[in-house]
Amino acid sequence: MEYNNHVAMKWAESAEKHYPIADGIHAIQNRRVFLPAFDVDPETGEVVDLIVGPARDGQLLEVFVHRRAPRTVYIFHVLHFRPKTAARARAIMTAQNEEGKK
Repeated sequence: MEYNNHVAMKWAESAEKHYPIADGIHAIQNRRVFLPAFDVDPETGEVVDLIVGPARDGQLLEVFVHRRAPRTVYIFHVLHFRPKTAARARAIMTAQNEEGKK
């Protein structure tokens, strides 16, 4: 699923706890990293995708979303891009690259 204007975006109240919705939208639209299946939500069992992109002021944000049918993105987490998220993303991408070489 592409994260663009053809997708409905729904926001959890928690998504705007730290940053305005406009910053989350900016990060999604200007994403630098899209990592599908970054995690699984322990409460719902839904797959969590990671998007990393800049806020309107340029600070990198991590945005966690669930892709829901049909063509709906549920944004539930927008926060500054934390080192632990970066380390996990790097580990996943490295593992995927190694798997692709086999």
